[in-house]
Amino acid sequence: MTMKRTELEKRKGLAINNALRQGGNRFGPAQGAAPDRKAQRDAERAAGLVPFAVKLPAPLVRALADRAQREAIGINELVAALLQGTAAPLTVADSTAATDAPSAAQPISGVASSQADRR
Repeated sequence: MTMKRTELEKRKGLAINNALRQGGNRFGPAQGAAPDRKAQRDAERAAGLVPFAVKLPAPLVRALADRAQREAIGINELVAALLQGTAAPLTVADSTAATDAPSAAQPISGVASSQADRR
């Protein structure tokens, strides 16, 4: 019995999918193995790191990302330094998105006042 062209193409596709699935990675055998998230969490916990999620206004997040990129550090390290008080307070000048600010040294709303309250 002969097969139609579409049936042949469908079987070729199935053969390719099966070959990729046997490799253990849906992106093909050339990709590396996925990181072991449980091992990563255990290592972070052993180092004393705790995940802490917060919701922040978009301009503040952009300012954090811009400053972290400028200082060539990660956002986690920058936020830790800001909370510990070892970094200068975050200002509007840290964000390239805030161009209508009257003063470059003006603190972003809530950041400097909350740091002053803690001292």
